[in-house]
Amino acid sequence: MFTGAEAISRLFFNAKSEGYREIARNEMDSLLQFLEMIAEVYVTASLAGPIAIIIMLVAQNLTGQNTLGNIMPLMYIGLPLGAIVLIVILYIILPPDNLKITRREITETEYSKEILAAGHQPDDETYLRQIKKRKRLLKILEIFRHPLKFFISDYSIAAVIGGILPLIILYLWYIGIFTEIFPVFTLQILLSSLIIAAIFPLMAAYELRNRYVTRIEKQLPEFLREIADMRDIGMTLPGAIGMIAGHKSGVLSTEISIVAEELKYGSSLSGRWFGWRDASALRR
Repeated sequence: MFTGAEAISRLFFNAKSEGYREIARNEMDSLLQFLEMIAEVYVTASLAGPIAIIIMLVAQNLTGQNTLGNIMPLMYIGLPLGAIVLIVILYIILPPDNLKITRREITETEYSKEILAAGHQPDDETYLRQIKKRKRLLKILEIFRHPLKFFISDYSIAAVIGGILPLIILYLWYIGIFTEIFPVFTLQILLSSLIIAAIFPLMAAYELRNRYVTRIEKQLPEFLREIADMRDIGMTLPGAIGMIAGHKSGVLSTEISIVAEELKYGSSLSGRWFGWRDASALRR
């Protein structure tokens, strides 16, 4: 049974929650209607319109009244610019995906800040070098075991690949192999290949990372329900996390196992839990 104050509070928060849901629903409906209008404009201006113009020009060219040279600037300049404008509009309107990559090393020491600030080196330098060397070796082994996860862990990797691939294509064009493969419209295909090679690695890394994060977010509610159930039967929070980490629950099990491992080594629960984002498998 609820008291009068508790009942009023529940009614108030339920009403506020319903109001916020209604506002979000109306905003989503307005956004979808605007996107439908943008899609119709894009299809008409960038697809149906050019196709109709090309058909008319081809018909005139067959009768000897016109040439296709007049349409080439529109094909090579107008259509890409229209697509770029559409992408910019959608980027401004749509809410951004929070897929930024941040790196923050969490270190723990038994010495106070005053001792470290005074310039003392209480740790053995040789031992520290061995630890760093071991960490580099483990990181290299982890890259070989999970190359795809390493690829999506940092967008700079995709950027480097996107810079190398166009150079390879230019080298193939310079030695003549590219011209032998594409003897017709070589320049146009070369420009298109350079653009695709430059942006495709970044696009692939972004999409793969987006799918990875989406899969984790889908499994989070079930994980929280399991944590709540185990807490109800009297288990501690670190024990519940360790037990869940032992089960194969998809992508999320990898992330939970990192938290459980750090807790096993003696790290604080708050530090590991709130530092989960920076200690995830994508950032190791």
